[in-house]
Amino acid sequence: MSPRTRHAIAVDTSKSRLYLFENSAEGLKLIADYYTSIGKSGIEKNLEGDQRTPLDVSRGKTGGGIWLHGTPPGQFSRAPKASDGCVVLANPDLERIIRTVEVRTTPVVIAQQLHWAPPHSVRVHSKTFEDGRRGRPVVT
Repeated sequence: MSPRTRHAIAVDTSKSRLYLFENSAEGLKLIADYYTSIGKSGIEKNLEGDQRTPLDVSRGKTGGGIWLHGTPPGQFSRAPKASDGCVVLANPDLERIIRTVEVRTTPVVIAQQLHWAPPHSVRVHSKTFEDGRRGRPVVT
């Protein structure tokens, strides 16, 4: 990631977890993780209104209005699959994230499952990630 990018977010839909990373000279450092809820129909969004959470917009699927947001007032959290496709967090968790990241510019990756790599192998994988940013999906 560019040194100008201070944070990154990754969502592991299989674990209902959002991971918040800080980008430093030493690389990405996990600074927090939170419980999330995703689409009622799971993942692999195909078209708008299908109540699924998208994994990679470069795959050419339709749909819009997918957000990272909190719950309605009076509701602390939701079941693992309870949104119309958005990634939903408890309001206090979302507030902590908003106070930390640059809203609208922080990269967000949504994956069916995250595969953790040891720090020494990051350079090997970085080209694959950069290729994905150019329109070739790389996240499984």
